[in-house]
Amino acid sequence: MAEVLHGSPARPLSGAAGGTPGPRRRGWTTGPVAALISGVVLLLVATGCLVGAAALLWADQTQRDSDGYLWTADTELVTSRYAVTTEVIPLDSGGAQWAVDGVLGATRLEAVPTTADGDLFIGVADADDVAEYLRGVGHVEVSELGSTRPWAWAWMMRPAMTDRAGDAPAAAPDELDFWVAQASGPGPLTLEWQPVDGNWQMVLMRADGGAGVAADVRIAAGSPGLAVLAGGLVVAGLAVLVVGVLLVVLAVRKARTPLTLGTSTTPSATGSSS
Repeated sequence: MAEVLHGSPARPLSGAAGGTPGPRRRGWTTGPVAALISGVVLLLVATGCLVGAAALLWADQTQRDSDGYLWTADTELVTSRYAVTTEVIPLDSGGAQWAVDGVLGATRLEAVPTTADGDLFIGVADADDVAEYLRGVGHVEVSELGSTRPWAWAWMMRPAMTDRAGDAPAAAPDELDFWVAQASGPGPLTLEWQPVDGNWQMVLMRADGGAGVAADVRIAAGSPGLAVLAGGLVVAGLAVLVVGVLLVVLAVRKARTPLTLGTSTTPSATGSSS
């Protein structure tokens, strides 16, 4: 007579009582991590847009003078040379002058003499004409005029000045006709200029072309489009903010979503003998 031996059933794959492995969380795999990083970066960009919009609105609503201009802080310019010039100011609107008018608007340059050494002169001209006039003339070039940060330390307010040695100019600035805007006199002087496309420089001199220039200078812009720019930054910031939040939420949810494991059935082992 043959005897049939029944083997014991195979152990379940997991230690669970029912023998079925429980669900497992996906965890922070490559996909969720990439989505989280992208979302955080977008949130930072959105924050920058919204902070920038707030700063523009603050300046537009609280920092204008009675004529509607936004001024830089005063910058003290003192040199023993014959002239002080700004760096070349390039403007290229691609034919869209309305953009220059809307962003910058009319500009003003104010110079207040700090010594009683004669009349001052301030002017704006094409950079090529200024370069030709001051060729071989002792002057200094400043990298910036004033600072829009009233909380900056005094040393931060001072512009970088490049000294260029040379002789006296061949003619006083008042005798030249290439200036697109100019003002001269004992001061304080205020020059008004409507920017257009081109390469421009601002020049500060003594009206008689003599050596030694000392004045407090500041620049203003009408900037009529600040509120529009601020509004654009708000819209862009909110749009980026929504996308960033969605990416972060999706990344967290995907990382916490259980991973369903397929189950397999292991047949019982049986044996027979005759």
